[in-house]
Amino acid sequence: MDKIKVIGFDADDTLWICEPIFRNAEEKICKLLSPWMERESLLKKILDVHVRNMPLYGYGIKGYVLSL
Repeated sequence: MDKIKVIGFDADDTLWICEPIFRNAEEKICKLLSPWMERESLLKKILDVHVRNMPLYGYGIKGYVLSL
């Protein structure tokens, strides 16, 4: 233990496999809103809002859900 100098913690979702969860949420939102908006337009809007909100909410599931 005396050789350990640093312990790092990953808190930005880089060690977790979150992408399938995000895509699954997008598909469900697309199905829910399909009567009012085409899938591709909605996916673009979701991405635009998420990117715009990153400075406010940060990256990760919390920011993603708040952006949805």
